Amino acid sequence: MKRKGSREPGVGVMSVGAVRLLPEDDERHSVAFYRRDEDLLALADKRFAAAVRRGAAVIAIATPSHLEAFRSTLPVSGSALEKDQLLCLDAQATLDSFMVGDLPDPDAFDRNVASAVRSALRSHGDVCAFGEMVALLWQAGNREGALALERLWEGLLASHPFTLLCAYPSHLMLAEHAPEGVSEVCAVHSSVVLGPPVAADAETARHFAGHPGAPLAARQYVRDTLRAWGLSDLSDDAILVASELATNAVRHGECDFSVSIARGPGGVRLAVGDTDPRVPEPGDASTAAEHGRGLRIVDATARQWGHRTSGSGKLVWAELGGDDGSDAQ
Repeated sequence: MKRKGSREPGVGVMSVGAVRLLPEDDERHSVAFYRRDEDLLALADKRFAAAVRRGAAVIAIATPSHLEAFRSTLPVSGSALEKDQLLCLDAQATLDSFMVGDLPDPDAFDRNVASAVRSALRSHGDVCAFGEMVALLWQAGNREGALALERLWEGLLASHPFTLLCAYPSHLMLAEHAPEGVSEVCAVHSSVVLGPPVAADAETARHFAGHPGAPLAARQYVRDTLRAWGLSDLSDDAILVASELATNAVRHGECDFSVSIARGPGGVRLAVGDTDPRVPEPGDASTAAEHGRGLRIVDATARQWGHRTSGSGKLVWAELGGDDGSDAQ
């Protein structure tokens, strides 16, 4: 028997607006989770080139190898340097100028970083900034310091009109290295522009590596989360749905994926994001069909489900428990 509120196979893939992605077009304070340097450099070069063409200043606070790449690939880089449009700062040296112990000193940050932004704004009226200092702190195990630095950037963005792209190597965000890293980092950014998309209203989210053992880790994460929330009665269905969606991401997309979880009235919403842009389609109902059966299992288990696509991939979501009037818009 079909559950209340569920849909006939195939209908569930229509996106009905029950989950929101962090927007991709909000460049105010965006974040990139990158697997390959070339993906990050391509994204940064695109932003920098657009900024230079409109007469904006570019401030890159990055590792030496990335700074060298920016200098060599940025269009009209020579003229940009002549016009003082391009300011390159070593990320570690800049960090050292304002860190006191494990935390950034706000006054030193203002003198050594915010002042450069204000100066560029006075000269050019527009600034496009790129930063890897937070990633260096995260890599060193100083997550508290990284998030404190993100908040200092956020305060500067609130009072000055510029854009900032922060970059983290995706392996730093994988569950085994930073169990709650993704939700914490996404919470202080306006958009995710590279890497698996994450639900905007996720209470908790994690990234998982795209390898065959990852769905098992995702199942454990869902089980532990629901147990901590006192929702163990939804655990079996939630684990089944998470397993199928995670397996699809690994098997068909061969990419890292995110799992987002949020509570609603009487239920939970799971969302699995990956960087494969292909629309999810249920397969043949025959038991002999191996591909696409996972989505039919999701359709039979969830109260409702759907997907949202983005420039970096897609997010497939499923709601469990609750009632028909509890959809989040």
